[in-house]
Amino acid sequence: MNCKARWDDGLPAVSVIVPAYNSERFINACVDSLLAQTCSNIEIIVIDDGSTDSTPEKLKKYIDDSRVRIVTQKNRGVSAARNAGLALAHGEFVSFVDSDDVMHPAYIEKCLCLARSDDCEFVLIDVAEFDDDGKLTFDSLNGNDFDEVLSPLEYYLDNGFKGGMSSMFVRRRLIQDLKFPEGVSKGEDLCFSYSLLARLKNGRRLHGSAYFYRRTEGSLDRTAMTLKDVVSLADIMRRLYSIYAIDERKLDIIKRHLFTKMIKNIVKRAVSNASPDAADAMRHEIASLVRDGVVGYNGFTLRWRWRLWRMCRKYKSGRRV
Repeated sequence: MNCKARWDDGLPAVSVIVPAYNSERFINACVDSLLAQTCSNIEIIVIDDGSTDSTPEKLKKYIDDSRVRIVTQKNRGVSAARNAGLALAHGEFVSFVDSDDVMHPAYIEKCLCLARSDDCEFVLIDVAEFDDDGKLTFDSLNGNDFDEVLSPLEYYLDNGFKGGMSSMFVRRRLIQDLKFPEGVSKGEDLCFSYSLLARLKNGRRLHGSAYFYRRTEGSLDRTAMTLKDVVSLADIMRRLYSIYAIDERKLDIIKRHLFTKMIKNIVKRAVSNASPDAADAMRHEIASLVRDGVVGYNGFTLRWRWRLWRMCRKYKSGRRV
């Protein structure tokens, strides 16, 4: 499949947004993997979110490359950095890449050709993990090896995608009015991706690993979950509930599949390891979600239903903030 002739339209075909904070170890590997793409008509927007290490020095390597735009802002968090990048984007499509990850050389070309061939809204890609010091080998990506996705929310959940924009290549016009929630400590990527899934109608899933996620000791999904994190996740569930409330079928899917997993994760990773006072506050937050109807009993086993019912019985007062 060859669609290169359609890329010379005066604007970048794809905007790649890279938030960077104290990324001195890996930022060059990330940006180099983007510059090595077989599709050259891209803009790479790196938002340096107030780094205090040598990240700014590492980025000077790209000053003379017209494809790379480097913006420095005060430290405001990854959501603010992504929002700043999205506001600057000009591409027909957008991709979000974390500063310690790398991309398959054919990633953008394959996704772009696949999306344009059927005028679809998005392309889902497989994410492969590799260790901090792991060496990568890239398998071939066959642009014809794909699934048609006509029910994006169900497909996303059924096929094990974890609620992050790293796995999604999407038309920019569909996300221009969306924002990553700023000031939250956990789940901002999940909130954005599921807010987007609520409006998507058709897409493709490209088979074969195209995005490579670096597992490091400092990865956010390896850190302990605090009370602040639990409150953030509860707020995200409330936001998504309000978004999906207009479609009863989709709301039921979200509650049965996404929210049940989130609650179980909170109980296992946060409540079980918290101090007595913090665990008490976390249970109070969970109980308020059930009492308010945001989280339902459907989707839980009888054991979990009993556990949630007991929480609701114990914490009868209003929501704890």
